[in-house]
Amino acid sequence: LTYVTNQSGLTSAIEGAGTDINVKVDEALNSVSLPSTNADKTVTLAFSSETENITVTQADGATVAGNVNIIANTANTVDNRELSITLPNSTVEVSGNSTYANITASTADNTLILGKGVTANKVTVIKGNIKVNKDAYLDNIDFISEGQTVVVIDNGGTISDNVRGNSRVTVMSAAE
Repeated sequence: LTYVTNQSGLTSAIEGAGTDINVKVDEALNSVSLPSTNADKTVTLAFSSETENITVTQADGATVAGNVNIIANTANTVDNRELSITLPNSTVEVSGNSTYANITASTADNTLILGKGVTANKVTVIKGNIKVNKDAYLDNIDFISEGQTVVVIDNGGTISDNVRGNSRVTVMSAAE
């Protein structure tokens, strides 16, 4: 586990790592830009429970092709945080006991994964699809363009009737 307190420390840790890197992000650092990674690298970012709104993007000119895991457990004082993800070539999993008022996501077509303990009151999909794992909850989806559709993969999570009844959403079982 590498602890970082600033953007340059994060960049150095990721660039210097082998296949996988686990990074604990200082609570003062709520917006991070990832350097280029190849498809076989997994970056795990553990944010402080005190961090309210989180932004994870790829750095200018970078292509983040590997998997990215975002872990953010909510302290009693933080609820309904916002999460913005701009990683259009990555599969991103969000986990930890957190409630998000909104997750805005641009991910690879493979998906934004809502992991165990995550409650997403709304996901605004810019690019990609959504997978809802066991012990995760998805309440609503917002679209950025007319005619946009989203596939939601049910992997044992809870998907509200708001999502299931939306004509622009296709809900599939993970077994399909």
